Amino acid sequence: MATKKLLFLLLATLTCFNEVRGGLLSAISVACSCPKDDSLPKPCQEAITPPWPICLFHSTDYFLAKSIKGYNRCCNPDDLSECRCPRKDTTSFQKHIGEWCEKVSSCIQSEPAFEGDIETE
Repeated sequence: MATKKLLFLLLATLTCFNEVRGGLLSAISVACSCPKDDSLPKPCQEAITPPWPICLFHSTDYFLAKSIKGYNRCCNPDDLSECRCPRKDTTSFQKHIGEWCEKVSSCIQSEPAFEGDIETE
């Protein structure tokens, strides 16, 4: 399975690199773009979408579910015991987690009925 993902990543990288240089049709640029859901607020999309090319591996729904689960574990500054981030004790984490939590909370506010039942494992 890891080999397939690695090959996909390599192919996507080469294809998108060629597309950026103007060598392929514009339709391919869609395949090189991270998925988006226009029904979500922009700050939410920014927070849940991982960097390219990782964003190509799953849907927006998957990343939304993972982010809300992370929000539930990591956005209580008084208790980070459930937070699985290996860097949760670092200054960098403490500096950026507040902004990320605020953006993810906009996802929750825009999707009040969201249960987070999407398979993420």
